[in-house]
Amino acid sequence: HAVEQAVKQRFFDSYSKVIFAGFYALNKTEEVLFEHLKAQGKLMLYKDADSLYLGQAQHEAGRYLRKGLLADPEVHWTGNHFEQAKDLYTVKGCVGLSACAREIGADLIRLKDHLSGSDTVVVLTDESLLFPLMQSCEGSGLRLNPSMGFPLKDHPVMRAMKMIQASRIEFKDGVSQPGLLRYLEDIYQEPLIRRFFESKPIIKNGKIQPRLNPADYPPELVRLFASVPGSITEEKNLLRSFIDRFRFKEDEWLDRLHGHFVRGVEKAIRLLDPHTTHFDLQSWWELLNEHVSKERIPFESDPTGIPVVGFLETRVLDYANVFIATLNEGTLPSSSTTNSIIPYALRKAYRLPCREEQQAVTAYHFYRLLQRAKEIRLYYNTEQGATGGGERSRYLFQLHLEVNRQHPPKELHYLIQHGQAFRQDPIQLTFQKSPEVMDILRGKYSDTPENREKFKGFSASALATYITCSLRFYLDQVVYLRPDDQTASLSAGHFGNVLHKAMELAYPSDGEVMSGHIAGQLNRVESLVDAGIQDAYGRPVDSGHDFLMRGVLIELVKRLLRFDHDNSPFRMIGVEKHYQSSIETLSGGHYLVKGIIDRIDLHDGFLRILDYKTGKDELKKPKSTDLIFTDKKFKLNLQLLLYAMLTREQHPEHASAMKAGIFRLREFEQSISWLDGDRVLNEQELTEFRSGLAVLIDEIMNPAIPFGMTENIDNCRYCHYAGLCSRRNA
Repeated sequence: HAVEQAVKQRFFDSYSKVIFAGFYALNKTEEVLFEHLKAQGKLMLYKDADSLYLGQAQHEAGRYLRKGLLADPEVHWTGNHFEQAKDLYTVKGCVGLSACAREIGADLIRLKDHLSGSDTVVVLTDESLLFPLMQSCEGSGLRLNPSMGFPLKDHPVMRAMKMIQASRIEFKDGVSQPGLLRYLEDIYQEPLIRRFFESKPIIKNGKIQPRLNPADYPPELVRLFASVPGSITEEKNLLRSFIDRFRFKEDEWLDRLHGHFVRGVEKAIRLLDPHTTHFDLQSWWELLNEHVSKERIPFESDPTGIPVVGFLETRVLDYANVFIATLNEGTLPSSSTTNSIIPYALRKAYRLPCREEQQAVTAYHFYRLLQRAKEIRLYYNTEQGATGGGERSRYLFQLHLEVNRQHPPKELHYLIQHGQAFRQDPIQLTFQKSPEVMDILRGKYSDTPENREKFKGFSASALATYITCSLRFYLDQVVYLRPDDQTASLSAGHFGNVLHKAMELAYPSDGEVMSGHIAGQLNRVESLVDAGIQDAYGRPVDSGHDFLMRGVLIELVKRLLRFDHDNSPFRMIGVEKHYQSSIETLSGGHYLVKGIIDRIDLHDGFLRILDYKTGKDELKKPKSTDLIFTDKKFKLNLQLLLYAMLTREQHPEHASAMKAGIFRLREFEQSISWLDGDRVLNEQELTEFRSGLAVLIDEIMNPAIPFGMTENIDNCRYCHYAGLCSRRNA
């Protein structure tokens, strides 16, 4: 309004000169006002520039100084500060953001007798560095003067509140033990939580054991996550009792900081209280955390201390000693853009500030801050994969080429902090077969009428899991600590189920299958796949990813049907057949084994036992039968021999002409991959297999042999439980 009424303004009439100093990127309002004052002969405009970036046409730091009023040669001042050698230039690479903050703190403490608040500044490009910096300087006698507040979103208790909110969403229909255990494990990683919610470590045989049950954690934390409140009032009481546990009486500074956090939470609760009848618990949590995360804790500043400021607070200020962290690409300059509902194309067309202009402003303030500095210390994060980490800022490369090589400083240091690696012996997890564990095993696998009726027993996949790692078998089959594989899209787990269901629907359960029948099924492949998707997935596909998966399934089913058409006729004996058998072990126990066989048919006088494989499974020939029961590479041999053994018992009339194989659908040009190279399975081979199977089951059911970790680390590569065994990166 002032600019639009500039002609009528009487404010400047009583002044002969009006001074504007330190401006850089002039907006339209400033340009019009300056032009008006210039026409009246009253404008005195000063810029703070250096020939290093002003004299280079492409240098982004001088972008706004080379156009408009600031480009006028009568506008002063342009210096040659970078041509004067700096006293010190140091660049330090630190492992992690917190390490950057600690390194600055260590340097400040080391130099505190030579630094003063009037000629030294610490610039933090990431506000989360403030808390670790102040902690590292606490108790050293070094006075700091932070002008930036500490965001509550970085408070450790705030992270715990976010976990509570997530658990309420996940457990709205009931608490699951694996989910509860996951939240307890995550929250107990916080040092602050462990400090105030003490729980004695679990020690067995002199070794600390992992916490594998909710009962292993402090009961207060278990109640916090396991209790699903029926009202917002109950939730407020739970939250308040949780926050009230944190008391820092021995540390006055931390106690004041936490007091601000408590007041921030209470303020948000009071603001929401009049409106709680209008939204549910999830909405209450969303609004509460949103409000609290935007609050900041103000620090009581010491005017004589060393300023700790944000990057833009350094405008038009000069310091002899400059500390800046962190100089990583994406942090300085920032990769984020100004929040706006106006798209980039429109901003560009109408000459509104875009990312390029924003980075030009950042570059100017960075160079301007350094141009008069005597000692410069810059820090960057070397941690790969971290936010703003790994890649050094381009400003460091530019300073090296433009300043340090042309005008070398008196002292020049490029330093890298190397993380110290300590050898840590992996935890050797073993679980004894207690009476309770043995009761579970017998209840699942013993040959009883009830287990036969419920189709229980050792499956090929369970046996293969034990061969791969007996600990994994224990976690899968005994304590049921399985990951939740529910997914919102057509996942790999559903993929095989859909194909099996489609093929089951394509053929009769038994009877002759002629080429004409198969030709008819080829015309309805899409409906077969859709029926399979509905059965396994619960609803039709409705996303791009799912449509792609559906297309792949249609192609695979067509391949199978075309192959069968070319090799018809054959007689179908059964599809998705459920077979069981009893195994007597050397110890005298009787246990059930089971299998769901995809397909059994008669072709050219042979009984074929066939399994559909959508993965990269491959049949391999073992040097001896023993390897089938000790090496996971032969899990397909184990599965097919088990199916053959079960089928022989059900169809003894075909025992002399049985073959077993798999359809490798990813490499279908090989048609069927047969066990033992298309050789008919003989009775001796199946008898030996049955004996080996009895030995394996005897080992599983032997209470003297504990469940333990596999010695072959390669088996841990894709295991869901690798984190429990400290083999996540195996």
